[in-house]
Amino acid sequence: MNDIAQALGAILAVLLEEEQGLLRLNELALAEQRALVSSDYDEIERVSHEMHIVADQIESSELRRVRMTGAVAESEATLSEILPLADRHGVDGLRDASSRMILLADQLRAAQEGNARLLLSAVKLRERWVNHVAGMHVSTYGAEGKQQIRQSRGIVSRSA
Repeated sequence: MNDIAQALGAILAVLLEEEQGLLRLNELALAEQRALVSSDYDEIERVSHEMHIVADQIESSELRRVRMTGAVAESEATLSEILPLADRHGVDGLRDASSRMILLADQLRAAQEGNARLLLSAVKLRERWVNHVAGMHVSTYGAEGKQQIRQSRGIVSRSA
């Protein structure tokens, strides 16, 4: 096995580390989703903390992989640009690992978008309840572009 093939094998090993990290992030994103739905704030905090740790590990692996790629190809070469080099040197698995990483990244993006929608809905619901309890209609925008909050009959009596 020549030096380039060995270097490409090392790049594959780092890519597989990143793949494991993405798998873990996907698991954590789904756990975060369950915690958001059940309003388990302790679990949300725990999962969020673990997600940061895993993301930092992925970033570290990514930096190693970029340095290693620069040693084999041009310093700015992307993973897809070194795939033909891996094929020429008989390094199997790089193309499959790259495809799996793309799929995992798409799944993570979709899960995180779902989590963002859950958070936004929770914020809107809380705002509506606060306005309802305080006896205010949902704010609207007037002709001057400023918010106008109208008084209404609410649960809390201001005269009490």
